[in-house]
Amino acid sequence: TGHLGPYVKESAEQMVKTGLAHVIATDAHSNDQRILALAPAVDIAADILQDRSRAEKMVTETPAAIIAGEDVDLDEPVLDRKKWWIF
Repeated sequence: TGHLGPYVKESAEQMVKTGLAHVIATDAHSNDQRILALAPAVDIAADILQDRSRAEKMVTETPAAIIAGEDVDLDEPVLDRKKWWIF
């Protein structure tokens, strides 16, 4: 969402765009330093993916499956083969 700066935001957006991000989460330990709400991040991911249900799955089904030790159905990454770096 940009809370941690433009470089972090750009990197996160590229990870979503290329299919390298599978979960949207927070490591918030308190509500005075990190934003606990994930809705803005889901909105951004939905815009990037052009698919709201895929973005919502990143905060619901996928993390639940990981916690339960279940297999997670993931899309193949979409990488630009013209450059050797991801970001």
